[in-house]
Amino acid sequence: MSVAQRLVFAAPAVGAAALAMKARFVTPQEHSGFLAMWCLGPGECLRTIPWRLQIFWKLWPVQRHIQTLTAEELKKQWQPRADDVVVAVPAKSGTTMLLQAAHQLRVAGAWGHDDDFEDQMDVIPMLEGGPASLLPSNCINQEQLAQPRIYKSHFKCRAFENIKVKRIYCFRSLKDVLVSDWNFTASILESEVPLETFAVMRILPGGIDRALNDLCDWWEHRHDPGVCLFFFDDVLEDRLATVERLQEFMELKRDKDIAKVVAEQCSHSFMSENHSKFDDHKIIEALDRFTGINRTSTLVGKVRKGGGKSGEGAVLPLPVKLWIDWRWEHIVRRRLGFGTLEEMRAVWAAEHAERQKR
Repeated sequence: MSVAQRLVFAAPAVGAAALAMKARFVTPQEHSGFLAMWCLGPGECLRTIPWRLQIFWKLWPVQRHIQTLTAEELKKQWQPRADDVVVAVPAKSGTTMLLQAAHQLRVAGAWGHDDDFEDQMDVIPMLEGGPASLLPSNCINQEQLAQPRIYKSHFKCRAFENIKVKRIYCFRSLKDVLVSDWNFTASILESEVPLETFAVMRILPGGIDRALNDLCDWWEHRHDPGVCLFFFDDVLEDRLATVERLQEFMELKRDKDIAKVVAEQCSHSFMSENHSKFDDHKIIEALDRFTGINRTSTLVGKVRKGGGKSGEGAVLPLPVKLWIDWRWEHIVRRRLGFGTLEEMRAVWAAEHAERQKR
C-alpha cells in the first residue's frame, strides 16, 4: 500500500481525533459527539447500533400519527392565559408528582369523586403533544375541569420567551434521570436494551448538554414572578413545603389542611397504590394499536416500585458518570460558578429562606 493510500485510509481517523482534541481543549463548553464516543468507548458506542435500529423499527409505524409542536408552532396555536400553570419539568425529573400536586391543589384534595380521573392525562394536556397527541382529550385551548388550567410540558425554558404564564421547573441529578428513563422507556418498548447502552444512546446526541444549559437558563430566571423552581431532592425531603409553595404560586387560597392532604396524595406510596392513574396506559394502548405490540409484561409506569428516590445513578458505568461530571464542569460551573448540584441547592435554599423572612 502506497503512502498516499495509507493517508486516505487514515484521514477519517485523524480528522475525528482532531475534532475530539479541539472539543477537549479549545471548545469544551460545546458538545462533541466525537469526544463523547472516545470517552465512553468506541466499542460501547458501536453496541448501540442494533438497539437504535430496534427502537426505530418499533416506532416507525406510529411516527406519522404523532404531532409534536415546535416552540414557534405552539406560539401560533396556543391561547395562553396569565393564570395558566405549565409544569415544564424535564422527563423523569418529578413531572408526574408535581402535576399530581398542582391538580390536587386546584380541586382542594378531592379524590375518588367527580374530580377524579382514570389517567392523569385525562385532566392535564401535554402542550407540545407528542405521543399525547394520540389522545382525543389532549386539547390545549379548551376549558379544564378546574381552575387554573394546568399543562404538562418538556419544553425548554427558552421556548416560553414572551409567553406570560406561570411555569414550574424541577431539576434532578442527570445520573438518576438516566436510570429512571431507562426503566420507563425500556418498559414501553418492551426492549431489553442494557442500561449502559441506553445511557450512551442518550449522551451521544448531546442530551446532557441540552439539559445542563436549560438548567442554567431556568436558574437565571429563578426570581421571575412567573417561575417556581424546585430541586428534586428538596421535593422528596419536604413534600409539605413543596405543596405550600405551589399553593402560593398558583394563587390559591392558603389552607394548611388542604396542603397536608395534597402532600400525602403526591407521596410515592399513595401514587404507587394508584399506579394505573400514572402509567400512561391510554397513550401506550394508542401506540400499541399502531405498532402491533402485544404486551407480555406489566408497564413500569411513572411511579415504579423502588423508584422516585435519589442516588439511583450510582449503578451507571464509570465513563458515563465521569462524562456527566465533566459536562457540568464546563457548562454549569463556567456559566454559574457552581461546582456541584449540592452547592446550587444550598444557595437556592438560602435565597428561599431569606425571601420567606420578608
